[in-house]
Amino acid sequence: MKLSTLFLATLVATTSPLVVAQTSTPADAATAPQTTFGVYQMQPALRAVTAEQNSGSQVVEQLGAMQVINNNQAADLADSKVQTNTVVRNVLTGELAVVTGRISVLSKDAASVKAVASRLGLKQLHSFNQGKVLMLQAGADTDLLAVTEQLKAISGVTTVRIDVLENKQESR
Repeated sequence: MKLSTLFLATLVATTSPLVVAQTSTPADAATAPQTTFGVYQMQPALRAVTAEQNSGSQVVEQLGAMQVINNNQAADLADSKVQTNTVVRNVLTGELAVVTGRISVLSKDAASVKAVASRLGLKQLHSFNQGKVLMLQAGADTDLLAVTEQLKAISGVTTVRIDVLENKQESR
């Protein structure tokens, strides 16, 4: 029983397109939010802060060390960008999550990825499998969807994924 559940979870996780950027049409402008990537939908009325940054706002949800609070200055949806600490909702589970700003890149040419990452202002955190898998960190104000598109355009890059912090559910 546990093996089949693990297999199903692995199958869903590996076949879900996590970094496919899209925006809704202008006809849907009345419904919020519109910016999505993979199974995640932006929540511009919410923002993630650390406990030290919370200035007395009511906590909607606790996600790891981050607190999700109501954003009094909800961003204009036309200007919405997926950035570090953007709050998103998993459309499959309904759970809130926080974008960490980390980007994983699977590539055949690590040198090209490192050069472009440096030009884009990304910091290399880790390198695995002789540089074929790179973990990069973007700055706080970086448009992560635009950066992922630029990384995908590099010759030899096969996969680019944005890291999202979700509450992990454990079986009982």
